[in-house]
Amino acid sequence: RDRRTDAGPDWPQLQSKILFGIDWHVIKRVRNYTQFQDAYATVLREGGMYTPADLEAFQGDNALRFLGLQPGGKNRQRLERFYTAHDIEPPIWFQP
Repeated sequence: RDRRTDAGPDWPQLQSKILFGIDWHVIKRVRNYTQFQDAYATVLREGGMYTPADLEAFQGDNALRFLGLQPGGKNRQRLERFYTAHDIEPPIWFQP
């Protein structure tokens, strides 16, 4: 089903709040679990449930924004200071 249609005029507000999440301890027991997120994205994209921008927001951008980890976010700035002060290499996802 198309979530945009179901949500109607509320879609823009809802779309920015939907987060991707899984029960990692459960999914890790499934064969080819490392490909789960890509397979899931394919289902959502091909089913017409999400546009590419919706999917990108759902799979990461919304969570980063919520947690303040996007560039300029308060938590990101705090972590940048911490990494610098302790001479720690930031994780790959954190690097520009």
